[in-house]
Amino acid sequence: MASVRQVQVTFDCADPERVARFWCEVLGYVLQKKLNKQIGAILGIRETTVKSYRRALMKKLGTHNTTELVVLGIRAGLYNPPKS
Repeated sequence: MASVRQVQVTFDCADPERVARFWCEVLGYVLQKKLNKQIGAILGIRETTVKSYRRALMKKLGTHNTTELVVLGIRAGLYNPPKS
C-alpha cells in the first residue's frame, strides 16, 4: 500500500487524455468536503454514479483511498481554501 508521500502529482484536469473532465468536477466537490449524495444532487447524477467516478479516478491516478486522492488534488492546486 502506497503512503500519501509516495503519491505522484501527475494530475492535470486540462488534459482529457489523463483524466475525464467530469472526474475533475467530482474531485473538486470532494475537496470541498461534499458527500457523494450532495455531489450527485449538484451534478444531477446518482450517488452510485459519483462513487463509480471516484473509484475510477482513484484507479487512474493510483491512489488507494480518499485521503490520498485529496492530497493529490491539493498538491495539483485544485483546492484553494477560502481566505479569512
